Amino acid sequence: MIEPFQQSLPGEPAAVDAACAWMSAIIGSVQPDQAELAVRITRELMADAIRHTPASEKLHLRVIPLATNLVIEIRDPGAPASDGTARTSWADLSQEVAEFGSKQIAGQGHIAWVLLPPRRASHD
Repeated sequence: MIEPFQQSLPGEPAAVDAACAWMSAIIGSVQPDQAELAVRITRELMADAIRHTPASEKLHLRVIPLATNLVIEIRDPGAPASDGTARTSWADLSQEVAEFGSKQIAGQGHIAWVLLPPRRASHD
């Protein structure tokens, strides 16, 4: 098993682009056929997490390579957004992933995660 990749970023808007660049570099080595989807998911998860994270706090991004797919996880110190609105782009992306979820963990903040669809078989 490949060890998870982890990075902490400030809770500010510029962190979205930094997270996407980091994701692009990682995904190219572990699951290149899912690179575009992984970067789009990272952008959405980070944008949502930043909405309720003070700039002085950190967001924690983790990529967990599995045998046939990949988990993208973002942990922030705040509570999930409570306005009850879903972004249209996230609604569209949720149809492209295998599983997704989020939960509040007492004393640890909020975690949102996505399981990418299984890797496509290579026909070489």
